Amino acid sequence: LRKDCLQRHIKALHRQEQDKLAQENPLKHIKDKDGIPLARIKFVMQNTMFQVGQKDPRKPILKSMRFVSKKVGVDMKFLLFKYKKRVLSGLEASIEFDGEIIEVIKV
Repeated sequence: LRKDCLQRHIKALHRQEQDKLAQENPLKHIKDKDGIPLARIKFVMQNTMFQVGQKDPRKPILKSMRFVSKKVGVDMKFLLFKYKKRVLSGLEASIEFDGEIIEVIKV
């Protein structure tokens, strides 16, 4: 086999493995350009959904909350972030909400 054919074959096999992983849990294996896994969080406000990928899943969710408040155009102190009837403070680790939906309410 020629070198270019072998490389193409290896890439195809690797792509098949990634597709299988993505089918098992599509949110768990999403990575950024550096290969670091992202915590994918969905925020819903008045039938509008914002998907945010936070680079370090161990860091607090506060940065994502700020991003959503800027997108909505409302200051954070006028928004409530709820997850399963629990009001979030922003200090929770973002990995807790990976693939979950957080409800945003304007106060």
